[in-house]
Amino acid sequence: MIRPAAILTFVAAALLATPAAALGKMGDWDLEKGNNGHCNVSMGYKDPRDGNAEYFVAFGFAENDEMFIVLAYDNWNLKEGSVVAADFLIDDDLLMRESQWTAANDKAISGNWQINRKLLGALRTGSTITMAFPTGKTIFSIAGAADALRRMNECEKKKS
Repeated sequence: MIRPAAILTFVAAALLATPAAALGKMGDWDLEKGNNGHCNVSMGYKDPRDGNAEYFVAFGFAENDEMFIVLAYDNWNLKEGSVVAADFLIDDDLLMRESQWTAANDKAISGNWQINRKLLGALRTGSTITMAFPTGKTIFSIAGAADALRRMNECEKKKS
């Protein structure tokens, strides 16, 4: 079972080094801001077409003009701390072949990406993220991501 709070706590500690404070909800997405001023959005859901498996997606700003992405899937069985390689697609657009992610725990991977127009544009217009591993693929819904990212950006601009 995926515990989004535990995953975000891990991510906050590992990537942002501060706890997050809830700021609101946009549809299925939650907006949070860490004590360091960086913002993130996250969404968890169950997919009835996949035996009610739990999925979790989070995006956030990190240091040095980077963005972190966390993806968690109930049916993954990863070794914590291992590096996981997968083709990273948004809808049918291949953003990176054999992208490198770190297993945050047995169900979640995280990665930091340089913020760029291609990534943000794809996230804003996309409806799915696909992680294509040599052993199969996992598809995450990111419905409503455009509004969530807009609000995350507004939150980031209000840093104190």
